[in-house]
Amino acid sequence: MILSVSVVTGFAGFAGSACSPSAVRSTSTAASGPPTHTGDQARQDVQAIIDKLSAAADSTYTAEYALLDGNAVTVSQAPPRHAYRGLGVTYLLSPDESTVCTGDPVKCDSAPGSDSVSPASSKAITTAFGGRFATPEDVAARLTGVVSQPASRTGRGSRVIGGGTVDCVAVTASGVSPQTACVTPSGVLAYFAAGSVRVELHALRATVPAGAF
Repeated sequence: MILSVSVVTGFAGFAGSACSPSAVRSTSTAASGPPTHTGDQARQDVQAIIDKLSAAADSTYTAEYALLDGNAVTVSQAPPRHAYRGLGVTYLLSPDESTVCTGDPVKCDSAPGSDSVSPASSKAITTAFGGRFATPEDVAARLTGVVSQPASRTGRGSRVIGGGTVDCVAVTASGVSPQTACVTPSGVLAYFAAGSVRVELHALRATVPAGAF
């Protein structure tokens, strides 16, 4: 299944374009499209996306992502094993150890492993890719951080991407960069944009190739 995701720029762009009635199915009948939510409703909007991301944590799949600079990262996941490849970086995570390989000639360094992508592992993965890639766990933490700020607000809706419907939320707060995240029905991250970071799903398979780990 090949997915293509159109670029969403900022909260206003998401709320005004990606969440427009022509692009989003919403329970709201207002001509202006889905409402902007604040307070508890905003937190619920974000939590709904985080719950979907969490549901895919135990799934097996291969996802190919395009980044803002045109580079690509391939994620292979068959819990408790995870692999991230791209930008001249390979990051392997298993319960026994985590290994990151970079450079030319290639140099690999190992560290303690983890049964899942913990906050520490997620940070290490993001760092290995120079801050240009975001894991689902990183996305969940970022969304939570923004919606926890005073005067945070969200826009929520569903989009048709590559023939399938994905669930999206845009969240912003005073003095905080707007962030947009979309997930597939199975909970796989489909899109994330925040400042200079953009992760866009291009292909998704429910299998992992031999030798991925």
